[in-house]
Parts: sequence; C-alpha cells; structure tokens
Amino acid sequence: MTEPDDLSLSERLGLLRTVCEQHAYLSAGEVVAKELPLAVAIERYGAEGIPSAGAVIFECWGDQPIVAGLIDVPDRSAALPYIRCAAVAQQSLGAKSVDMLVLLIGPGGSYDLEEWANAAAAIEDDDRICRKMVWLPDCEPLASAEEFLTRSPFARPWRHAIPFKGSASTIESLIDEDGLDDLALKADQAGGSAADFVRDALSQRQSS
Repeated sequence: MTEPDDLSLSERLGLLRTVCEQHAYLSAGEVVAKELPLAVAIERYGAEGIPSAGAVIFECWGDQPIVAGLIDVPDRSAALPYIRCAAVAQQSLGAKSVDMLVLLIGPGGSYDLEEWANAAAAIEDDDRICRKMVWLPDCEPLASAEEFLTRSPFARPWRHAIPFKGSASTIESLIDEDGLDDLALKADQAGGSAADFVRDALSQRQSS
C-alpha cells in the first residue's frame, strides 16, 4: 500500500526544484509557464484521452521543456494521456521539440513497491514521441527526489569534477598515444570513468 499523499502536482514539482537549489550539481533553471493547447489535444484524442486542465503542467525549466503529471496506477498505460499532451505541446517548441520530457510522479511510498518499479521502467524504456521519466517518491521524498534528479537532464555532474593538472599539450599527447576509444575501453576495464582514467594517467606521467 502507498502512503497517503496530499501533495498537488505543482507542489511535487516545487519540491523537485527545491532539491535542485540545494545541490551545486543540479540545476533546474528559471520556470517559464507554457500554454498547453488542450483544445487541439481534445480534437485529436477526445476529452477522455487526455488529462483535465488542472492535472497536467506544461512549462520550461531553463531550456528544458516538460509536460508533468501525477499517475496513480502502476501501469504503462497511465503515461499515455501525458504523452499525448507532450505530442501536441511539441508543435509549439520548434527545434526544441526533440528535448521534450514527460515527467511523471507516482504516489508517496511507491518507491519501495516492485509493481511501481516495473511500471516506471516500462514507461521510461519507451522512447517513442519523447523521453519519459518517472519519480517514485518514498517515505522520505527529498532523498528519492535527489536520486531521481541525478539521472535527469537537470543533473550537472561536471560541477563536482576535479580539474586536470597538467598542460593541454600533455593531455593531447596522452590522447594521441592511446586514442579516445582506447581510453574509454581501459577506463571501463578498470571499473572507472574515462575522466578518472585520464587523470590517473596524467598523474603517473608527471611523477615519472
């Protein structure tokens, strides 16, 4: 059973943005409200095929367009009304239409439920129309919100990156010798990132 959840969609989105503001490696940008052409959506899919006006939000966080909604059934079909809204909303975005994100939020306590995890995976694996992401809040929603955001377009992991020590020519010579593909392969075999591998290689070269 999921726990009672009395937070509205806008409050859930506000919580996500609050978490972004608390961490340097997350950034949601400025909110710009967008008008969702529901009349077009109704004409195309019928009134029963899309969410009500108050149940869906279309806005941009920085340069990231999102269509957001709450889902209360652990099934891939629960995402369909919002995907339809996203398809209509994309028409107003021009070149940015390819960046559309459908952001869906499950009920409180859904994080620990297998049926919800399976449904979220099924929704996210479907890459038709646009990208979809599902946040499953747990009993401590701030923790699950951070975990969700770290795999979202709002993550900025490079802000925590340790800068390389060494000249540009040294880095270029290392890449020329090994090649980017070989560096990535070696990093993967070592169980680390390519950046870490290059950093370690530079350190070893400078100490030799």
